[in-house]
Amino acid sequence: MTTTEQALRAARGPVLPETLAQTTGRSPQDTLVDLSMLSLQGKAEEVGGRWKWTGPVGGIKGGTVRRKGETRPAPKPGTASRRPAQPYPIQVVSTRWKDPRTGRFVRTPHEGRPLKLKVARPKTTDGMIVTRIYKRDEATGLRVPVRYRVQYLEARAAHRRGELGAQELRELEQDLADGLLSEEGQAILAKVEAMRHSEEMGAAYRSDKAKRAAATRKANAARKKHRSGDAIRADHLKAQADLRVARERLQAARTERARQTYQTRVRNLNLKLGRLAKEAKAAGVTL
Repeated sequence: MTTTEQALRAARGPVLPETLAQTTGRSPQDTLVDLSMLSLQGKAEEVGGRWKWTGPVGGIKGGTVRRKGETRPAPKPGTASRRPAQPYPIQVVSTRWKDPRTGRFVRTPHEGRPLKLKVARPKTTDGMIVTRIYKRDEATGLRVPVRYRVQYLEARAAHRRGELGAQELRELEQDLADGLLSEEGQAILAKVEAMRHSEEMGAAYRSDKAKRAAATRKANAARKKHRSGDAIRADHLKAQADLRVARERLQAARTERARQTYQTRVRNLNLKLGRLAKEAKAAGVTL
């Protein structure tokens, strides 16, 4: 747990990043990076320029606290021995993925990757054994560092010789872990920004491609050759004759099924005449 996380968790309400920086002794830039990482982990959120803790809050364990000499009240028949717990609201946020071409929901592309905490193999760097704990972010699919554990070998040797206290050793290793977490957090935020920029560029490209395709279809339609005037007039005369026959049969129909059939036939022939009139107008043909 970082010092910024501890200070934000201890605050009773929304606080400014400058106040957290003064409380923890860290720079405002590092404090903002820590808050951004906590926001990715779902432990903090920004409200009007202030940050508040949204992660789990520990409580008192062991049941009801009573003074010396007090006894548990005797349970009444037909009632619970404890006071019923009051429900509290929680917000469940789920991420779903859509295909940009069809607009349909699809399965997550990161389904095979675990979202739970994953402890990486410890590595020795500059005389320190660093253990990284990651969590897979569901929205971006990136590995987000949650916590670092640092074992400073030289400082531990000094502690064994009695030159360094246990509290000083813990604070030193915690500061080193916070620094490493802050550096990797900045790199991840830069990667997320690059991914967002790439998605925006892709959306702009798809929009431009759709506009160019529409212009091409319009140009092709304008360049397309029309049928001859004789063919259009012949189809128009045939549709008019079929329409007269369909109307006569509709008037002579006796059953409901026959009336529905010829009503559909009349409607389709009227639509066909409209299309032929539009085609004749585009081709410059007089019907």
